[in-house]
Amino acid sequence: MAKFVGSKEFYARAAQLGHSRAEIDSKGHQATTVVLHSMQELKKLVQPLDPKLREARQAQLDAVANATAGQELPLEHHVNGYLFGTRELSAENEAHCATSFPLTLSLASMGTQTLPPGETLVGPNGNPAVWNYDTLNIPDGSWITTQTTNFTLTATHLVMQYTPPT
Repeated sequence: MAKFVGSKEFYARAAQLGHSRAEIDSKGHQATTVVLHSMQELKKLVQPLDPKLREARQAQLDAVANATAGQELPLEHHVNGYLFGTRELSAENEAHCATSFPLTLSLASMGTQTLPPGETLVGPNGNPAVWNYDTLNIPDGSWITTQTTNFTLTATHLVMQYTPPT
């Protein structure tokens, strides 16, 4: 088997998840489970490393907020701004989130992966999952379904194949 060599961005995300470059290079993947005790620990694992990506995500969230001006935004919106954007959580929202901890999180870093035909199910155990790929191929006839869990997927290269009906 040829040694896997991934992109710089992939390895940086893997390191953020606590995954070893040596293990990924030798096996092509690494999977772990961690128990987190706070929103700060969760943010360290999932926040985009590139400040430009955090700013872009925040701009998307701000656009949603502007479009719903005058309406109270759900907790999820504030949490997304904290975890993936540039916002802080209010003390009230932080206290509300604290009830979710400790939190068991499944982490996976994979070099190159092609999904099998049919459905790939994430969940339904309720444990959030974070998948980090260098290259993820999703062939025609394959899909990902999440069920009763939160799911974060990051891929340096996402290849989706689709054959339109004739």
